[in-house]
Amino acid sequence: MRSVQRRGGAAWVFHNPATGRYWQATPRLYRLAALLDGRTAIEAALRALPPPQPGDDSEEALLRGLAGMITAGLLAVPGTAKPPPGAPGGALGLIRRIAFSRLRLGDLGRILPVAGPLLGWLFTSLGAMMLAVLLLAAAWSWSDQGAALAAQWARLADPTFGNAVLAYLLFIASKLLHEIGHAVAVRRMAAAEGHAVRLVPWGVTFMFLLPAPYVDASASWFLQSRWRRAVVGLAGIATDLLVAALAALLWSSVGPGTLKDRLFELVLICSVSSLLFNLNPLIKLDGYYVLSDLLGIENMLARAQQALGRVLLGQGGGAGDGLAALYAVIAWVWRLTIYGGIFWLASGVHWLLAVAVAGIATVLILVVPLVTLLRRHGATLRAARGRVAGGATAGLALIGAAALVPVPAHVVAEGVVVDNGLSHVFAGADAQLLMVAEPGATGTVLRLDNPETTRRLAQLGAEAAALEIEMRRARSGPIAALDAHAARQAAVAMQIAALEAERAAYLVVAAPDARWEPLEAARLTSAWVRRDDPRPLGAVLRPAAQEIRLALDQWDGPVVLAALAREPAASVPLRLRGETATSFRGQPLGPGEEARDTLPSPALAHFAGGRIPARPDQRGEARPIERVFELRLAPEAPAPSQLRHGARVEARIALPPSPLAEQAWRRLRQLLQPRFAV
Repeated sequence: MRSVQRRGGAAWVFHNPATGRYWQATPRLYRLAALLDGRTAIEAALRALPPPQPGDDSEEALLRGLAGMITAGLLAVPGTAKPPPGAPGGALGLIRRIAFSRLRLGDLGRILPVAGPLLGWLFTSLGAMMLAVLLLAAAWSWSDQGAALAAQWARLADPTFGNAVLAYLLFIASKLLHEIGHAVAVRRMAAAEGHAVRLVPWGVTFMFLLPAPYVDASASWFLQSRWRRAVVGLAGIATDLLVAALAALLWSSVGPGTLKDRLFELVLICSVSSLLFNLNPLIKLDGYYVLSDLLGIENMLARAQQALGRVLLGQGGGAGDGLAALYAVIAWVWRLTIYGGIFWLASGVHWLLAVAVAGIATVLILVVPLVTLLRRHGATLRAARGRVAGGATAGLALIGAAALVPVPAHVVAEGVVVDNGLSHVFAGADAQLLMVAEPGATGTVLRLDNPETTRRLAQLGAEAAALEIEMRRARSGPIAALDAHAARQAAVAMQIAALEAERAAYLVVAAPDARWEPLEAARLTSAWVRRDDPRPLGAVLRPAAQEIRLALDQWDGPVVLAALAREPAASVPLRLRGETATSFRGQPLGPGEEARDTLPSPALAHFAGGRIPARPDQRGEARPIERVFELRLAPEAPAPSQLRHGARVEARIALPPSPLAEQAWRRLRQLLQPRFAV
């Protein structure tokens, strides 16, 4: 055992060299364990302890500590009584034990002679600076990869079972390397203080319902320096960021394919997941233990949950309990968010998997904590039954109000501005861009040319003249020869007509009442353009009415159309996307269109930043996963000056009042519709 200085006092760390397990105890628990000499009963040892001082462990906490030491193999006390019931037993307890159990597989120290030289440099000051440089280089390499990144995100938006399995295997591999980083760091930090860590137990645990490797880094409790303990806690995150940086640099240098897809997933797993989960102090992972150690608050989450119970029962002890209770609530909400994300990903694989995730998460997040609270604070709840009854009555009243009282409702729909007088100009042929007019010009605004087309026309003209001569001679010969010459003449004439039509497209003329916008052509003067380029060279705008086309999904569409049918003269508040207040209004242009399988604009698809779930089809066009309803509005004067073709617009459409519960249920079904076909 060893006494280690912590903030606020000393702590005792027990070590079992046979198993490599460490156990951190408070001074009062150490005194109790020292009294258990094999002849003294636990009850007698408790009576022999000095009277507890403010901040000392309670008798219940001491019993739980003894049970933990027995589980860790540090105490062997025949006939030891179990601690008071804290966690539920039976099926609930079984689920909880499975979800938070650990299965030890062996000693990770055997591979540290190889892993130490490869990762040890990372846990030095120079290594931290080198990691920062690698991260900056990786970020720079991704700065101009917008299109490739969008394609990757679109792929991940609709995962397949095979991709989910491959991503999980990458997660296991990266997590194992993460744990090896902890093991290397704990051995290096212990050596810096003159201690040798020989055994580093490792195995498999459950992380958010998924089996994952773990390493027992409790040897860091032997370290006197809290900063060295922090290095051990952050070692896995540093290892993840190193892998993410290297994978990002490699991703930028390889072409599309399976390797690029797997590298992108590895970057997400080792960067986003590591920062959101491992570094997050709201979950009992690396960031939680580092913060708890630096603040000197042992069992930080358990203490916060106890403070929350005191606050809910009206026994709060001031600002400290209030902050701790707030931390417990935020941690609970964050865990709920994580399980919600797992549910959403599972629903993309199979609905049975999503139902299993939802059931287990409900038990772990709601049922188990509620049962634990009732068993621990049953007497307190019975003593305060008046307060509990009042709270239950208030809760039922709120639920009833949410289910029965109608409140205003609305739908926010997204759309685009369409200028009916707009005509895009594309390259009609492979040619050189010779002249581009200035914006706003009329007359000839674009001139293309291809010398090869001119030469080809000259050749075909000469060939046509020769064929005409041969045709005259053939009239005096056999009919079969005449037919062959006529067919050749027709083919040449078709080629000449096609080239002439192509040459006619070399000149773009804008009418006097039109306005020319060069777009891509402004930077392509003297360059060669291709006929298959999907980007328009420019646009010609003629005076015509603008309209706003809104896209509504399967749930919002019928409700909105029914509401507008009841009040056909009502105008709709509108705003440009990014604005915070209504800037103009629109008038519906007749009834909405029936459901369709195309979008008014690809900008409304979710992978382009819109709200409609869609995926690119074989031609690269955005196709909604489900059919959508289109509603057209005419902007009322005065329309904002930024209202140009392609501008993103949001409409706030009022609906008949309905209870909050009904609105929430509709939104939930709307959310699950693309996943489950509800």
